[in-house]
Parts: sequence; C-alpha cells; structure tokens
Amino acid sequence: MRGRRLEPVTGTFAKVIAKLHQASFAEPWTAATILEVLALRGGTGFLLRDGGRPAGFILARCVGGEADIISLAILPECRGRGLGTFMMEAFCAAMPGAGISRIVLEVNEHNIAARNLYRRAGFRQVGRRPGYYAASDRPREAASREDALLLAKSLD
Repeated sequence: MRGRRLEPVTGTFAKVIAKLHQASFAEPWTAATILEVLALRGGTGFLLRDGGRPAGFILARCVGGEADIISLAILPECRGRGLGTFMMEAFCAAMPGAGISRIVLEVNEHNIAARNLYRRAGFRQVGRRPGYYAASDRPREAASREDALLLAKSLD
C-alpha cells in the first residue's frame, strides 16, 4: 500500500475530480457539479492518490450521523490493484471520528465489480430503487432504466 493516501477534497480539486469522473462514467460530471456536491450541507470528499497521482475519489454527504456516498470511482487503468478496497477501508475508518455511524450508497444492479467491492467492505442490500439509472447502452427511456441497489453499512 506504499504511496497510497486519501486527502480531503476542497473546491480546488473540482477539475481533478471532474476529470476522474469523466474517465470513469458514461455521463460525466463537470467541475461545477463537483462544487455543487461539495457545497451541500455535509458535502465532503476524498481524493485517492497512488504514488502521488490522482487515481480515484469519493464524494459523500454526511448528515445526521449518516454518510451517503454520492459518487465513487477508480480510474479504469488503475482498477484491479486493490485501490478501491484501500479507499473504502480508509473512508470507513475516518467516518466514526466525524460522528458517522452508518454509510449508505446506491449501485447499479449490473455493476458486479462495484457490488463485489462493497460486499467485501461489509455493505449489505437494504433496498432497491427501480429505474434509478439510465441504461448505458440504450436511449434514455423509461423502458431502458436499470435498478439501483441501496446498500448500507453500520459502523457501530
């Protein structure tokens, strides 16, 4: 795990996070969107560096003892090296010190790699949100929407 670290995100990281988001998702967020997330009440984030290079991020909203992971990504070329596990473990370990006792997130039911990461990190399915995501390979229509699984992890 040499050279891997999470650092708190500030507004100055918005362009870096936007580039990571663009490389990771079919519908990328802009730097302005990243700033909007960080400006939410309880908005926070962490940038993952691997050998000093930005390799991933977590954006979350921490309110009422609960952290809601809004977006998380590891650069495609950096996947499969344990960075996601490192980032999730470090994020979860930091949360109790911030008064957080539960973490929640949504994940596309078809994103097996992410689901496996969250399962290994101790997240369990607590719900389903039908039609939450647009199918990435079809036009945005009601019939082409995919379900999100709502996952949660207690830190108690």
